[in-house]
Amino acid sequence: MTSNFDWLDRLNRDSKGIWGVSTQLNSKRGGQCVSDSSPVDCETEDIHIVNIDGVTKFQSSSHNTTDMNLKRLAESALISANEFERSFVRIVIHDFHIANAEEQCFLIKESRAIQETSSRTSFQFVFCGQWSYFSFCKSYYELHGKTSSPAAEYKNILSVPQVSLKDVKLLLLQKNLISSQVTEIEKIACEFLIECTSGNEFITDKAIEYISDSDGTLVESIEQVIDELMVSPDVIKYVNDGVRILDKESKSELSKLLQVHRLIRNKDSSITECLWVAGLVRSTNLTGNKHQVQIAGPIINTVLRNIATSVGLRSCAPAKYLCLESNVISAQVYRKVAEIENLFRCLVVSGWYEELGENWQDNLQKVKTPAHSKSENEELINLVLKCIKQEFPQLASPDSNNDDLLDKPKSSSRRKPKQEGILDSAKNWQSRQNNHHGVELGKNNLMHFLTTAELKNVLTSKYSGMVGEDKIFTKKEFLLTTLDEYLAIRSAVAHNQPIMLATISRLDVLLRKITDWISVFIDKELVNSN
Repeated sequence: MTSNFDWLDRLNRDSKGIWGVSTQLNSKRGGQCVSDSSPVDCETEDIHIVNIDGVTKFQSSSHNTTDMNLKRLAESALISANEFERSFVRIVIHDFHIANAEEQCFLIKESRAIQETSSRTSFQFVFCGQWSYFSFCKSYYELHGKTSSPAAEYKNILSVPQVSLKDVKLLLLQKNLISSQVTEIEKIACEFLIECTSGNEFITDKAIEYISDSDGTLVESIEQVIDELMVSPDVIKYVNDGVRILDKESKSELSKLLQVHRLIRNKDSSITECLWVAGLVRSTNLTGNKHQVQIAGPIINTVLRNIATSVGLRSCAPAKYLCLESNVISAQVYRKVAEIENLFRCLVVSGWYEELGENWQDNLQKVKTPAHSKSENEELINLVLKCIKQEFPQLASPDSNNDDLLDKPKSSSRRKPKQEGILDSAKNWQSRQNNHHGVELGKNNLMHFLTTAELKNVLTSKYSGMVGEDKIFTKKEFLLTTLDEYLAIRSAVAHNQPIMLATISRLDVLLRKITDWISVFIDKELVNSN
């Protein structure tokens, strides 16, 4: 899947040692990448471990099977290396996880013995597969005792990186699902795919397969494909298989993660390593030999929650009630929201500064802050009073003395809240933010401290000089319609609500419309001034 071998740099710079390449369940990239990246002066011997009728054997690339004799394999490779004048021998053992614990310990111990007896040519052994180094060490100590150190060292264990954005683009390009010149919306769709799959190779491949089989383009089908993957029999089986290979302690840890969503653990945790190999979790490095562990993306999280009790995990909340990762699209929408909003703010200042110079802020004081709606509160109060009357009818009887208590609130007796000017409101907010110890602001000015509702008031106010004939916005109703649509999107972003890809396109349309209005106005103004 990938031609990026950066993660193998250390392995390829060396010409000796015992190395491990750890891959996730159903991943084939690890060993293939090792073989494809072998230096030209290296004699590479690829061998697969297979189980035939309960017996573990070696299988060559030509599918010939032999007994699991590592020493004989090394001798054969050494002859070829000498014949072709290679500087060292690399033996790649694929599917190492198929061997049982005792066989794994024997092979790694045997590889060390071969290295120690070879004086003229260096040997490098690379064990690739879905195996856990810490579980291997535990088995090694049980077989050989604590006084005997495992031949493989943790510093030489490499984990195959998750599928990257570059990998996804390449696969989609190969299937003609995108062009070589990827559009912005296609790039976001690719990033969204990685967010949902957490870069899991098997699930990413399935997603691309589904997109290829769909009638729509990548952008049109990606969200539907993600929903389908959450109930896909192939994905459900994959997750089931991952849980099945876990021991009791790892299952318990998985239940904890489903309950609390993320945990801090030591980097040398065998439990976390087993969960990663099973393709169920992802981890983020922290300081102090720690890392943060969480379920690997919304797709696996959803499937796990759907099958939890059937695979022996603790009962957990269904995904439909949770707020799982949904950051890629929201981040892009927020960037466009900021672009539109800052454009409006800059237009206001530019227009007023041309008219008033350094006194431009005076116009802010002419516009009042938006009045808070009282209708919702009044409806709530009336509803409560109605419920009380229904529950205690005696309170509402004709001869009751509680009439005043249960009367509807008289709006005429309520003092109207005083509205302050937007200038004072912005100054107050700016002062609070600048003085708050938890907020670190960069260079800012008053326009950064207008709320979006206040900005709408400014733009549509008669004092703004922006609405009317020979103004930027000739029709107030057109501006209000545009602002209302923009405000609805902005509200969804501000409150972290799940946003779909189409919203990005909608914001592009709004920005284009606003820019067209501005362009027509400024071109016309320049013509008139000449």
